[in-house]
Amino acid sequence: MKKEFPNPLEYITHLEASVNYTLIHKKSGKVEVCCYTLKRFEEMLASNPSFIRIHKAYIVNKQFIRDVMPKNVVLHSGEVLPIARRRKI
Repeated sequence: MKKEFPNPLEYITHLEASVNYTLIHKKSGKVEVCCYTLKRFEEMLASNPSFIRIHKAYIVNKQFIRDVMPKNVVLHSGEVLPIARRRKI
């Protein structure tokens, strides 16, 4: 059974883990709550090179990254997300 992603990918800036839910942050600034875990989204996005897991709580769309620092990623919206020590971008 193939898992389909519930939203158009080009409008998603990043996904954020929230216990057993995932917050889907969109380009418009809206946030959608989904009942899948971040791990499940990671499996769905495995074949898409635009998305990268940067932290146990975040998957980011590379198209929306403005700057990469040693410990953080800055998105075009100005939001700063942490990078896990073991993750490489």
